[in-house]
Amino acid sequence: MLTGANILEFQTKGYTILINGLSEAELKHLHDEADTLTNYLISEGYDIINDFGCIVEPWSCGFLDGSSDYNMDRDKYSKIRNSISWNNSCDTVQASDIVLSKYGSTWASLLLQQQVYLLNEQFIIKPPFSLLSSPFAWHKDSDYYQDERHRQERTVACWTALDTVDENNGTIEIKDFLGNQETICVPAGSIVFMSDQLLHTSTGNASSKFRRAYMTQFSSSPLLYQDGQCVALAIKCD
Repeated sequence: MLTGANILEFQTKGYTILINGLSEAELKHLHDEADTLTNYLISEGYDIINDFGCIVEPWSCGFLDGSSDYNMDRDKYSKIRNSISWNNSCDTVQASDIVLSKYGSTWASLLLQQQVYLLNEQFIIKPPFSLLSSPFAWHKDSDYYQDERHRQERTVACWTALDTVDENNGTIEIKDFLGNQETICVPAGSIVFMSDQLLHTSTGNASSKFRRAYMTQFSSSPLLYQDGQCVALAIKCD
């Protein structure tokens, strides 16, 4: 559970870390989803690095049918999103509950101090022996928006280690609001909450195994283009 100390750290440093924030069942569910999507893309002949830049978005990778207006409708989003693991009869966890309730209405709303909307979600998959080909450049999440209005919108990213991460297998490095730099080494199931204004990077994977992470992003209001279309998702979390 996030504490008052976590909230203060997020406000003053731009990030905070919750060790072992997911239950074993939740961690396994997201880990299995990462493998399902990765295996699907590989079976279709895609290269995770060259074709996707290590970023596998459930809604745009071709696995899900997102033809309906799922991006603003909670019920439609949940039905389609949960279908990634539809064939696992032993799984009592639903992805939509983890994303919208735990990440969204519990954690993100606490850090942003208001109602939040799911903005984006993605798995970050770094293949083995990809030290030189899988790092990300230093950036702030707000840098990716073309519209200045969107850059002014405060958002929070919830970066979750689905495998234990360290300097060897590809983790994130942070330069906080106070000028300090930290390399994040945490066990699987831990979450790093980051402000859209936080400068950070992601290192390459030199290990012999895949390294999986999952990231959700939340905004305090829907991010829309001038024509009213969503930038990505705009699912209200409550």
